[in-house]
Amino acid sequence: MDSKEIEERLDFLIKELYTFNITIDDARDELEVELKEFMSKEYFQSFSERLDNIEEQMFQDDWGMVAE
Repeated sequence: MDSKEIEERLDFLIKELYTFNITIDDARDELEVELKEFMSKEYFQSFSERLDNIEEQMFQDDWGMVAE
């Protein structure tokens, strides 16, 4: 798998997260099981942190709806 294919797959995962077709856990599983071996350690860390940020934002958005 080349870097372009990895980038396309990661973009797809992000889109699926925002359309609620998959969960953060699903995205993490795919990242760790399917994609980790093809990514540099730094790129893996970066995307993992991006998932953390998305998870936090989704939590804040959900919490905001509950508080209203």
